[in-house]
Amino acid sequence: MLRELRDVTGETTCFFRAEQEYRVCVAMAETDHPLRREMHVGKILPLHAGAAGRVLLAWDEKLTQSVLSHPLGQITGSTITSADELRLAVKQTRADGYAISVGEREESASGLAAPVFNAGADLVGALTISGPTLRIPLARATEWIDLIVDAAEQATRLLGGRMPSAAPTI
Repeated sequence: MLRELRDVTGETTCFFRAEQEYRVCVAMAETDHPLRREMHVGKILPLHAGAAGRVLLAWDEKLTQSVLSHPLGQITGSTITSADELRLAVKQTRADGYAISVGEREESASGLAAPVFNAGADLVGALTISGPTLRIPLARATEWIDLIVDAAEQATRLLGGRMPSAAPTI
């Protein structure tokens, strides 16, 4: 599935899981473009910066509260460092069913992500498309919303999963 999504977009696709208060890349299909973001399976990243982190927080209230209980480090000028602002971004992600980020973890990188669930409607991880902002400006990321959401729903179905019914109070 990651390879198919990569082939359609031409960009790197990944699957992230939450581990403690971080996100970890557990699978990826890398772009063929010579200009790319550095990513590898096993890479550990902060949860408060980027689309995948926001998706992982949006469906895990306990994890969100834990992350919000610590200072949010600034990585770029666009990184969310305010607990209130992150709380609002996480709520919006939950309402939208996806997240888009531009320059939050790397100044010149963009990404979009959507959640994947198991049969108990528990979050399994976040499916992402990411790459340089010059190839994925906000307008392009917005064009790919249906693509990422549909792919995440397909991954959920392949796992025998289902969407959760009730929203947490994050």
